[in-house]
Amino acid sequence: MKTYAYGFPRLGRKREYKKLIEGFWDKKLSEHELKKGIDKVEDGILATYEKYVDKFPVGEMTLYDNMLDTALMLGLYKYENLPEYYNLCNGKNALALTKWFNTNYHYLVPDFASASKFNVIWNKPKEALEKHKKGIPYLIGPFTFLKLSKGIVAEKFGNYLLALADAYIELIRDFSEVHIDEPAFVMELSSEEIKLIKEIYSRIGVQGCAINLFTYYDSVDFIEDLYELPVKALGLDFINGRGNLAKIKKYGFPESKTLIAGIVNGRNIWRTDIENSVESLRELSQYAKSLMISNASPLFHLPITIESEHLDKELLNKLSFAKERLYELKLMAQVYEGNSEGVEEWNKEIHEFGVNGKVKERIKNLKGEDFSRGVPYLERVEKQRRRLNLPLLPTSTIGSFPQTAEIRKERMDFRGGEISQEEYEASIKEKISNLIRLQEEIGLDVLVHGEFERTDMVEFFAEKLDGIATTKNGWISSYGTRGYRPPI
Repeated sequence: MKTYAYGFPRLGRKREYKKLIEGFWDKKLSEHELKKGIDKVEDGILATYEKYVDKFPVGEMTLYDNMLDTALMLGLYKYENLPEYYNLCNGKNALALTKWFNTNYHYLVPDFASASKFNVIWNKPKEALEKHKKGIPYLIGPFTFLKLSKGIVAEKFGNYLLALADAYIELIRDFSEVHIDEPAFVMELSSEEIKLIKEIYSRIGVQGCAINLFTYYDSVDFIEDLYELPVKALGLDFINGRGNLAKIKKYGFPESKTLIAGIVNGRNIWRTDIENSVESLRELSQYAKSLMISNASPLFHLPITIESEHLDKELLNKLSFAKERLYELKLMAQVYEGNSEGVEEWNKEIHEFGVNGKVKERIKNLKGEDFSRGVPYLERVEKQRRRLNLPLLPTSTIGSFPQTAEIRKERMDFRGGEISQEEYEASIKEKISNLIRLQEEIGLDVLVHGEFERTDMVEFFAEKLDGIATTKNGWISSYGTRGYRPPI
């Protein structure tokens, strides 16, 4: 049983990615120092892949966003230096930013409004392969790239897609194997779009380059048509796309292709039940003669590793971040081959959760009246109007004001013991007072206090609640250099 992984987080164990790029923006690092640092982060990712899995892509690393990089490869935008590149990210020519499918990741949206043709002016995956011989060149697929872009006249979608196919042929011409992500295949597509997908891949897939085609986040509705594409392997999501299994049971799987089964979760942090998953694999093997295993979706939706976390041991033994997902793949392949060493240790606590008896008792004693208010809305709103005495169109602001460098330094000094709790709290109160005074002078009607005392807006509350844990290094990519630490 071979293993395949992709989408490992690019942030770095110590958030090197953010520090390097923002250091370049602040003119503290040269372009050479930035690229050298990013290469080091990428080398670490590839070494982690190599330690645990058999196959993995190269060229996933980006200096900001892979959709932007794809647009640049195809000549949609031109840039001559890194400041011009970053102008497209967050400068004067910045592209729109939007959510990547149903995730909390965001991408830059290429705009086709002024595009007429495509020329490959940068072969990024070829550069990556020249640096890292062992991996498989990575690309976002032409359909997903076009489908998630904007400025395309609907009637010209097919023309653009066919032109993109020709550009992709040029991109992969020198490769023996390529990794192509097409998550847009799980969207609700028209029969015309499915026909176009078959047409472009009938062009791309006969160029002598073996294509490993991945789609994820949901099931594929047109799986029979997918089977017809001239690709070597299909990567399907069996965690979020449970309909994929039902379709394979119904239609089987072509003997000429390899099924890369996305069997470990790329989007949540609970450990995989290895033995359970191996049973699912054995079931899949009845339909797919050639089978590999993989993560079900990109791993950048997870923090890097649990290794540096100081959480309760009972909780820690239930968690699996990106690096641990790779270990799970290795363990699963081993068990599939008949070696169960290490599985009992990995699985021993995953099904056992502590229970808060007080909460359980309160839930048990809830009554119907606990779910409705005693005072009707019309009565409540009238009391509120009288009490607040606001004008017809009251003015206010969003509650949170900037977490400035000064505030962050004071918080760091407080946590490091440089200033006392009294000094820290006095400074926060002064900032609140100044902000309220400013709002009163301006003449706003509903005042806010600025939330100067909080760190992350979710973490601040999570730290005060039982049954919720916060991590030290559980950063997940949001967009570009930005990350967040969701509580558990």
